Amino acid sequence: MKGAVFSFLLSFLGVFSNAQTTATLHGQIAGYLNSTVYLYSVSGLRQPPQLVDSAKLTTEFFTFKRVLKEPSGYYLSMNEVAGQLYFIWDKDIVVLLNSNELDKSTVEGSPTTEAWRSFVENVQAPYDQQVKVNRELFFKAQDQKDTARVTQLYQEAYALFMNHQKAITEYIQSYHDSWAGLYVLASCYKDMGRKSAQSLFAELSSSLQQSELGKQISATITDPDYMMRP
Repeated sequence: MKGAVFSFLLSFLGVFSNAQTTATLHGQIAGYLNSTVYLYSVSGLRQPPQLVDSAKLTTEFFTFKRVLKEPSGYYLSMNEVAGQLYFIWDKDIVVLLNSNELDKSTVEGSPTTEAWRSFVENVQAPYDQQVKVNRELFFKAQDQKDTARVTQLYQEAYALFMNHQKAITEYIQSYHDSWAGLYVLASCYKDMGRKSAQSLFAELSSSLQQSELGKQISATITDPDYMMRP
């Protein structure tokens, strides 16, 4: 049934070319008639999300259109469903919203979102989970006054951090000419520190560096008044 829905929705999509200025999102979610789907823009590096559109569901299908000067970050949310669906809108796409958790929804037709999700699922999410476990064990060892265990966990946390830094670096280097690499740097530049972030930014293609997001990142990581690790 899901495959049929994909085929049905994809049949309405045109090919997104450099000449186009407007991209379309075709969406679907079952069981929420009269509810509202909200579209937020999160393309600004140091700006809060902005509500830019909404669609009241009269059927299970909905559509958004946006003028895209370059691939931009957005998310969908609903009052009745937990989570948010973040995606990088780079062309015409199809979104099948999960009726229980929006962050488990499917995005079809966006190579940039697919590459970015690969980083989140294979690098960032495992790291966040390991950090959480390590922190809980660390506090437990502190409560038990187990100095040796505290030292061991501190060393493991440092090794975990360094491995994560390496994974981010390798990902961005592999996607140095992809919008996914730029968006990963946008989400991780604080963790990388100023020197590493500047070095990775320099490895990006000139077109990415000159994009609106690229200019925001450059301005941030070269701003001496912006607080971040050296």
